[in-house]
Amino acid sequence: MPGGSEEFIEVVASLSRLVADPRRRWPLSNDPDDDYLIALAQMTGATLVTGDRRIHTDHPHGLVVTGPADLLKQLADIVEYRAAGHATGTHAGRTGYPLSGS
Repeated sequence: MPGGSEEFIEVVASLSRLVADPRRRWPLSNDPDDDYLIALAQMTGATLVTGDRRIHTDHPHGLVVTGPADLLKQLADIVEYRAAGHATGTHAGRTGYPLSGS
């Protein structure tokens, strides 16, 4: 893969933003420990990255869920895209190459 760890970190940082915690938590799943992250992803429109297969198949409507391996592949693709000299655009108010859920 072209680029090194510094470029990889730059890509992650360009796709990230700091947000406040959800003020309310309510039952969103069968596992109360998952509710916080589901609420946060719904509140921000973020992609939820998890290896928990139950969330992949039983997620609330409108929640974009992807696995860790898929996220790493997408990030590697972004690094490669940038290394080829392509500029990145914006997506959903974030700078960088858009991530897609699975």
